[in-house]
Amino acid sequence: MAFNGAGLTSDGPELKAGNRRSLAFFLPDFTVGGAERMTLNLVRALQDAGFRSTLVVTRAGGALRDAVADDVEIVVLNRPGTLAAFWSLVRFLRARRPDVLISAHGHNNIVALWARAVARVPTKVIVQQHNVMSAQARAGDGWRFTILPWLYRLFVGWADAVVSVSAGAADDMAKTTGLARDRIRVIPNPVIGSNIDALIAEPVTHPFFAPGGLPVFLTAGRFVEVKGLDIAVEAFARVHALRPSRLLMVGDGPLRPVIEARVRELGLGDAVAFPGFVANPVSLMSHAAALVLPSRHEGFGAVIVEALAAGCPVISTDCPFGPAEILDNGRFGMLTPVDDAAAMADAMLLTLDAPREPARLRARADEYTAAYVASRYSDLFDTL
Repeated sequence: MAFNGAGLTSDGPELKAGNRRSLAFFLPDFTVGGAERMTLNLVRALQDAGFRSTLVVTRAGGALRDAVADDVEIVVLNRPGTLAAFWSLVRFLRARRPDVLISAHGHNNIVALWARAVARVPTKVIVQQHNVMSAQARAGDGWRFTILPWLYRLFVGWADAVVSVSAGAADDMAKTTGLARDRIRVIPNPVIGSNIDALIAEPVTHPFFAPGGLPVFLTAGRFVEVKGLDIAVEAFARVHALRPSRLLMVGDGPLRPVIEARVRELGLGDAVAFPGFVANPVSLMSHAAALVLPSRHEGFGAVIVEALAAGCPVISTDCPFGPAEILDNGRFGMLTPVDDAAAMADAMLLTLDAPREPARLRARADEYTAAYVASRYSDLFDTL
């Protein structure tokens, strides 16, 4: 159906304020990313709890579009970028006046605060910080990310609530922006949805997992510098020289050709596969020898929780800031120094010889269910 605003389109049931508060979630699009996936999990859990939600996206498109439930409305602002969507978001807020607007990306957060101020509506705004802000500013793509901490210093105080997904990321945000630390609430990502058992049980067709095959290590993440996938390849080369095994590198990104070239240089072509985007990596995790996360920094590390839920051992760098929190400083998985391929290889070999008990890993993942996180947000709504 058409939305009452120039250039805006909507499908799905219209957001209405009933007995429970009406919610709107502001995202760039449905591109595969941690914040986007976590938002969809949270929306689903809040819908199940009786809230009515709409997803407001700057532009259409993205592989996660098909993952949105039919009972969730989608409003497309039809603009090329976040700043260009400002006036469209103002019109949406004036027309719909949701009780709460939740934004999940740095630049979206700023535009959401500006739009609420100009719209002059009583909508409460919650901004989420999924990344390590200081690292994002150093490694971000151009000036837009460099100035983000400065924009936060000027405008994040306008938010009714600020949420970070880990204590470490919250500490970094306070230090980087000057925002008082006690203004930042820590609510973990809603990684585990009610469909987790179905995801785990989904059949796996990749030939690496054929019966009687070699143990398979798994990476899952974008091929970008911060994810450290070059270190995973170097570590696997050491492991493969001692123990026949395979490496499945799920995901895509600008550095994929570089990683593929390095795999060929090391003579690992037959032992490493690049399946690209996989809609359900959890099913792969349930069959993998271990998830390998070689990140140089993380705001949270949702893929770790997914692996734990699948009973899959985890080997992660002890990077800022999420992995050590999730793995409880090594109780539920192995932690290695950042950029240390030798240490990661040693951990991979040790995991082959002495894997963690799957039931214990699954119990840890229960602390990150979408239902639990939704209850935390519901409590937050009450305080606003």
